[in-house]
Amino acid sequence: IASMEFAIPLKMTFDCDWTEITDNDDLLTLDSIPFDRTNFHQQSMTFHGKISFASPVCGSNSYFYEKMDCLLHFSGTGHYIRQGNLRWSFASTPIESYPLDGAWEVQFSHGRTSTVIYVQKHFFSCFGMNYRITIDQDHRPRFTWHGEYGQSIEQTSNQQILPGASGPGIGGALEWKTIAPGYERIVWKRLATNLDNCWKSIDILAGNFVYRKCNEHPHNDQFLGPSYQANTLWGNTFCQLYSVGLASYHFLEPDSDGNCQAYISYESPKTEAWPSLDNGDKVPSRVPFRNISWDPTTRIFKGNICWEQDYSTTWMNESKWSYEIVFDATFKFVVSGTCSRSGGESHRFGIDLIYINAALETSLRMSLASQSSGEYLDVVRQWRDNNASTGTLAMLGEVAMAVMGDRESMFDFNL
Repeated sequence: IASMEFAIPLKMTFDCDWTEITDNDDLLTLDSIPFDRTNFHQQSMTFHGKISFASPVCGSNSYFYEKMDCLLHFSGTGHYIRQGNLRWSFASTPIESYPLDGAWEVQFSHGRTSTVIYVQKHFFSCFGMNYRITIDQDHRPRFTWHGEYGQSIEQTSNQQILPGASGPGIGGALEWKTIAPGYERIVWKRLATNLDNCWKSIDILAGNFVYRKCNEHPHNDQFLGPSYQANTLWGNTFCQLYSVGLASYHFLEPDSDGNCQAYISYESPKTEAWPSLDNGDKVPSRVPFRNISWDPTTRIFKGNICWEQDYSTTWMNESKWSYEIVFDATFKFVVSGTCSRSGGESHRFGIDLIYINAALETSLRMSLASQSSGEYLDVVRQWRDNNASTGTLAMLGEVAMAVMGDRESMFDFNL
């Protein structure tokens, strides 16, 4: 697993059991590599870095790479990478020893969409499967793959690759045959005779994979996530889908003058899948509640999200959202309420919107200390008595089971 450490000097750190990937002893001590060249543009929060490896690095897909190029766009707070691209340069190989190395376009006889493969030391990956080409005693290439029922299928070519030859040139074809229905004839069209200028490109996007800021001291037991306040709303965070920053509600502790503030957080990289504001701007990372009111007796919070007033535009054609939220007596979940929208039907809490306290695990570790089924049933019964909806109970129960099983946190705190 590759992580990036933005300190002096900037470097990429690897946390990996290399023995699971390769038996190359030169790679077993690889832990971190400094960037050769870096540039950071503060205004756009964009980082560009380059690394040249002293010896080829083996990736999890068993290819070897000799350079890495990365372009990263950070969020305004620097807590995560909004989007970016990592480009890995394939390590070159001697064509005399591996005449079929290079880039090829694979064309299938049965009309399946063609694909591009990269052959390195006669190894290649195609559609998620790995293959190894051998040259038989008649100087003809062949390799084996598994059919849909697990049967072994041999793919062979009648074209000879004589010692010292480099195989078909650029634009040339290598024809293969098999006995598998629909794959009787497969043609490889050569795009490159070496891998000198071939790169594997990986996009960093929401829904693909993301980098986020990690705890600076990973062995420190101090919990950096949201705190839990059992007797007041203020200081708590409520989230949906176990994700802080995915339209989560943050109720800040009162300031020195006793003023209370709250906001909705869109800081999670998962929100990248949502549309921009109607003027094309990105949705702000934190949107404040306006006209706040709080009744501690009924535990009802009221507040407005004023898109047009605060940002001079609308979002999904809506200018204002008005919230009325009812919390349970221990501030572990939202019981009921509505979000009234200027341009559409109201959303109902407990039915359309399921929100629970993002620090729920902290509280449950005390009440489920003995990990007994009796304690679990008592906790669930209490939630039901406090009017948790069916959907809310299901979400709360998942967290309780994770705590009972001493599993990793259910929550993505977006740290």
